[in-house]
Amino acid sequence: MTVSVFDDLRGISGEWVGLACLVKVERIGTRAGKPYQQLAYYISSKCLDAAQFAQGIRGHWGIENRLHWVKDVVLDEDSSRIPSQ
Repeated sequence: MTVSVFDDLRGISGEWVGLACLVKVERIGTRAGKPYQQLAYYISSKCLDAAQFAQGIRGHWGIENRLHWVKDVVLDEDSSRIPSQ
């Protein structure tokens, strides 16, 4: 994962009150034997360095992935025919 932080907000609408920086995350790797590349963008009201953002993003997705595993494997949520709300 490569994280880039941009704090030069010239050209960004002033309607984004409190915006301090933009964050770009690039993920490159292999999943199921196939290469992939993914770009994600974040906005933040607090400007941290790239390493701090990377730590927070990894922590968030670690929780999401573990929670999804429990909901799918233990509760078989992906097989449920009950519509999510």
